[in-house]
Amino acid sequence: MVSPVTGPFVKTVGNTGTKNSYTSVQEGWKQAKPYDQVLPYDRRVCSVKWSSLYSDGSDPIYDASSLAAGFHMISQVETWDTWSHLENRLYDKFKNAVSDRAEMGVAMMEIGKSYSMIQKRAIQLAKFAGHLRRRRFAKAAEALGMQVAPKGANVAKGFAGNYLEFHFGWSPMIGDIFNAVQVLQEPIKSPWIRVGVKEVEKVYNLSTPTSGFNTTAWLPNDYSWSFHRRWVGSRAMQCGAQVQVSNPNLWLANQMGLVNPASIAWELVPFSFVVDWFVNVGQVINAMSDFYGLTLTKTWTTKRYKGVASYLDHATYRWQSYVNGSWQTYWGWRHRSTQGPFAHVIRRAGLPQPVLAVRPWRAWHWRRTASAVALMVQLTTRG
Repeated sequence: MVSPVTGPFVKTVGNTGTKNSYTSVQEGWKQAKPYDQVLPYDRRVCSVKWSSLYSDGSDPIYDASSLAAGFHMISQVETWDTWSHLENRLYDKFKNAVSDRAEMGVAMMEIGKSYSMIQKRAIQLAKFAGHLRRRRFAKAAEALGMQVAPKGANVAKGFAGNYLEFHFGWSPMIGDIFNAVQVLQEPIKSPWIRVGVKEVEKVYNLSTPTSGFNTTAWLPNDYSWSFHRRWVGSRAMQCGAQVQVSNPNLWLANQMGLVNPASIAWELVPFSFVVDWFVNVGQVINAMSDFYGLTLTKTWTTKRYKGVASYLDHATYRWQSYVNGSWQTYWGWRHRSTQGPFAHVIRRAGLPQPVLAVRPWRAWHWRRTASAVALMVQLTTRG
């Protein structure tokens, strides 16, 4: 039997051995029909330029170590630094989208209407049967919403005979109950939900930048130096899933906050909301039950990073040589750099999970500022 999923298949295109180098590495998987699985995918593209100048002022010379450093730096996009802040933001956005989707509201409304319809019609039929058993034909007709009782109904007939006489009254009600049951048996609509978050462009230093002077230095020490390894770019994440309400009652209780005792206990902790301003404790606790009552399928998460990688190693140095009876000072420099655009896309099955982390600092909204001031006043005036 052929496996439904095969791979990975890696495709590499480009040339990394020239002055203007380009490379594209793509790793993917294949699946057999009906193509219903989320498969991993990884694509890395970068273009690297470099230069290396020496004290003789010659044209740029090929420098393999600088080029290798540039490619190695770009290959670390996924593993370097933490993605937890983006993942936490993305998780919250996805959770809110699940709760806000109109299709789910319509589906839940249809379910509620179906239950109400069955209840209403069952009560009507029960009242009808009670009046019919007591030969109250006018009341029986009223219970069914009929203007008058059928002419064939009379006290001489038994319950079954009179029941059939009211066929045109109770038959539509049975039909309503049947249709309502059909709605309850049908699967609730499963909308696709997709959300994304993005960071602003900023500088990521892969190592601590250094620069300085040493006016007393002579070869082999540097007189001045400057070194950095960094990215300048922006990161983004997306995720999605097909969502179905598999247990409406549990989902409703979950929406009302009744299924997670730990969440309730955290809310009861004094000033827990203040802690959540700085650390996402509440988010992590609530994540245990956020999707109770739902079935999530075909889940996926994508990370994207796009920017420019830059590697610089620059220094000046000096030395002395005894020429024509005196010491002469000479200067030289070295300059090695790598710079070029890159993009990295990674897709994985599954949704992001909240990770306990200190929230990144950002200016407070005036409402939060007002709440903080009110809290401070309350604490300082309590006696």
